[in-house]
Amino acid sequence: MTIESDIFIRATRTYCQLSNEHDLDGIASLFAPDISYPPLGEDRSTVMAGQAAFRLKYPKVWWDLLDIRPAEIETDADGAVFYTFDRWWTDSNTGDVCRIHAGQTIQWRLDVAANKPQATKFIYTLPSSEVQVCPSGYPDHARSRSFPWPC
Repeated sequence: MTIESDIFIRATRTYCQLSNEHDLDGIASLFAPDISYPPLGEDRSTVMAGQAAFRLKYPKVWWDLLDIRPAEIETDADGAVFYTFDRWWTDSNTGDVCRIHAGQTIQWRLDVAANKPQATKFIYTLPSSEVQVCPSGYPDHARSRSFPWPC
């Protein structure tokens, strides 16, 4: 693994951690101004509005990062990381805790001036599984979390 791959893997882990903390300012700091994140948008302000709306709709959302590795795709970015995850949330209509399994790729570039990686594109590369209702609720490590959203 190259140094750049390691930097991008750490940045992806940070993105997942910030997502679980519902830290929108932290998430925004990882995104390039021209980030592409379908279906949320094609620039940072639009994507962040979509991130905020998602958390309003699903205030108790949690991601379990399962696998993470350099992505083997052609890209004009400096690097890419593929990861799989389980996403847990509470259905606002039924109150059920639900889960899906999915995967995506984040393309990264190194912002030399800022000395940090910036996400440039999100690509869903593994179709989501069907939604599963989880009678036992959230995983143990997420169960005791106090979900801070909305602030």
